[in-house]
Amino acid sequence: MGYKVSVIVPVYRTERYLRKCLDSILNQTLNDIEIILVDNGSSLEEKNIISEYTSCKNLSVISFSENQGYGRALNTAIAKSSGEYIGIVESDDFIEPDMYEVLYNKASSSGADVVKTSYIAFNNLGSENPFEKLSVPVNTPFTLAENSELLSVHPSIWSCIYKREFLLKNNINFLEKAGTGWVDNPFQVETLLKAQKIVYIDKPLYNYRIDTANSSSSLKEGLDIPLNISRVVVGILEQNSVENGDIWRNLQLREFSYLHDMILRSKLCDIQLCANYIKEFLPLFKTEFIHDKNKAFYEELINSNAILLILKYKFKNFIKNVFSIKFSKKSKEIKLFGNRYVLIKRSV
Repeated sequence: MGYKVSVIVPVYRTERYLRKCLDSILNQTLNDIEIILVDNGSSLEEKNIISEYTSCKNLSVISFSENQGYGRALNTAIAKSSGEYIGIVESDDFIEPDMYEVLYNKASSSGADVVKTSYIAFNNLGSENPFEKLSVPVNTPFTLAENSELLSVHPSIWSCIYKREFLLKNNINFLEKAGTGWVDNPFQVETLLKAQKIVYIDKPLYNYRIDTANSSSSLKEGLDIPLNISRVVVGILEQNSVENGDIWRNLQLREFSYLHDMILRSKLCDIQLCANYIKEFLPLFKTEFIHDKNKAFYEELINSNAILLILKYKFKNFIKNVFSIKFSKKSKEIKLFGNRYVLIKRSV
């Protein structure tokens, strides 16, 4: 039996959120959905949760005794899938009930290779941030050469569906390496670059959790890994002889901001150390990643005060969200990581 969408869920150390994730997929309004869980060396608690769902219709499980990395997990599931389109849901996230119905109907009517929706990023403190507003056409097919702004923002490969035939025909796979992070970048670039039709839907249908311990949005694996992934991404453009200046500009704007943001996250409590780290990073970025067409853009960016302004803003925003103190005549209120404490002053 062929399915309209095969939804792949790689499972690894997200037992706290897994049930909510799976329920959001099972409650989709679109019929004919295949769900493939990849037990990627998960915990005992996760295995118990997975076993609760194995009797669900159209759900199958791929099991690895040890973690094989995010890329191999997805490649294995795509090879096993039979859906007309492929979707990915992170096991600590959840989706809106009509997400795949909206995406599939648009894909079916337009013949798009990739259909992308907006999303909401949220954390356990209750903070929500909508996906960046884009100036690309909405609900109308386009190519990356026509509108390359999608390359300047978060890859968010899980907010898309991909035509399975398109992936197989173009031999598009995930990079296989140890760990969980960074392999979404090359996949995003290659799919958008080779797609003949891309459709963007400006409606937040995916809910992306940004504060879990296994998030790839950190430098716990070292700076060399994101830098090497950036080299892979630049190599994809070079191998495909891309000369479109807007594509290079938007990609390198994203790579630059993404890498320096990762540096910031790793050095968040020492603003001067973070600034020094970025100063060391800038010459490397200029040497390896800036395309000839964008030298002037790079020089303009670096010669401005943008870097220090970004650092100061992000640092203040971190302090605001994580730690704050308010005084009054009768009490002192402290907020620490979302917890509120009120200290009442005793009268003498």
